[in-house]
Amino acid sequence: MKEFKTIDYLLVKRLLNECILYSKDEYLTIGEILKGINKGDNYKNLWIDWIIYSNANVNANVNANVNANVNANVNANVNDINYNDIWNSIDKKDIGILGIKRIAKIDNRQKYKEIINDNLIPLIEKCLSYNGIEYEISKFVYYMYKDKYKELSKKDTYLLNIKLSEKISKLFADRAVYYNQMIIETNDDNEKDLYHKKALSALKIALNLRKHNFKSKIMKEVKLMFKYLE
Repeated sequence: MKEFKTIDYLLVKRLLNECILYSKDEYLTIGEILKGINKGDNYKNLWIDWIIYSNANVNANVNANVNANVNANVNANVNDINYNDIWNSIDKKDIGILGIKRIAKIDNRQKYKEIINDNLIPLIEKCLSYNGIEYEISKFVYYMYKDKYKELSKKDTYLLNIKLSEKISKLFADRAVYYNQMIIETNDDNEKDLYHKKALSALKIALNLRKHNFKSKIMKEVKLMFKYLE
């Protein structure tokens, strides 16, 4: 789905810049994974910017301990490398965003969890804006697990059904708590009314995700998405 491509790009950008540590042994691997996700200029530029930004930070951190001329030479070497040529020469790894997620989780587990949760908020908000309609929730579930499953087996279907009642239901319950807190913190009546509606919508979805009939509708839609969407 087109809307997921933008969300994925922003997710990868944050994981690169805030989680993944630059390494001379791994930067080519990162490039191969990104090229497998999308070989276009957006991900190529993201990769090059990450390399240059990471090297600049490394040089800034050691600046007090090295000769300024040496530091300048390191910067020059980084900038002199033609990363466009390297990008064009490397192979691609078809492991998707899951590969970036795994590396980010290893390098900075706490920040990784924060970014993953932040990344889901726009989709949660969209579910709330549609008052919990099954199709939007199905899209949300598909997005959460599209990098893990290609098609749902009987066991996968069972496990995902449990996740609906536990993990995904909790995400919406937490959003309801968030908006209830926002009601307390604001003095604006219009904002209170908006937050109240969103809190009710989030709570309604959280409760519905623990009901068999509602989950059955979601799972039916989700299974088709896993089967036919890329």
